[in-house]
Amino acid sequence: MQNRINPTRTNLLALRKRLAIAEKGHEILVHKRQALVTEFLKLLSEPRKRRNALVQIVNEGYKKVRIANAYIGNFELGEIAYYMKKASPVGIEIKNVMGVKIPEISVVKPQQPSVPFGASLAVDEISDAFSRALQALIDTAQLEHGLRKAVLEIEKTKKQINTLENKVIPEIKSNAKYIEMRIDEMDRDMFVSLKHVKAKLARGGA
Repeated sequence: MQNRINPTRTNLLALRKRLAIAEKGHEILVHKRQALVTEFLKLLSEPRKRRNALVQIVNEGYKKVRIANAYIGNFELGEIAYYMKKASPVGIEIKNVMGVKIPEISVVKPQQPSVPFGASLAVDEISDAFSRALQALIDTAQLEHGLRKAVLEIEKTKKQINTLENKVIPEIKSNAKYIEMRIDEMDRDMFVSLKHVKAKLARGGA
């Protein structure tokens, strides 16, 4: 590629500017990778903790179901469940964490139909338990998704750093060095030529 570059001072200045930009970009990417890796390692143990907590919350919810079943009966509980909302509406927003786009999900608790007072307490406990389970599930899923996105971003950043380190920056330096050498050669040739001209003029005037 070097022999295709016109060895001029203008091109040398342009290469030096490109080199400064590439090195600054490399520095920024290195800091970004370090921040992502630090955050990833900090959260790495969280998914297991949250999954264990989720299992406990779900088990507590089923325990509430068994208690309600014993209190108001299986048939009546089934009738109430039939008229309950099947799913809660959710809202999704995208937040940007160090260049990583992560979905943020919020749950809107739906208004449930009225039920007999005696059954209401049992149903409310079941509803609250599984609302907590839903929120814990969403939190766990968001965290795990965020970690997967962080891994992908770390790999992407690593590739960009390697490209700069092993290809872009060495190529710019090599081309700049080639132009510097060619300019030095041309300056020496010009100096020698001027000396010959000066010598000829001196001999001619003698």
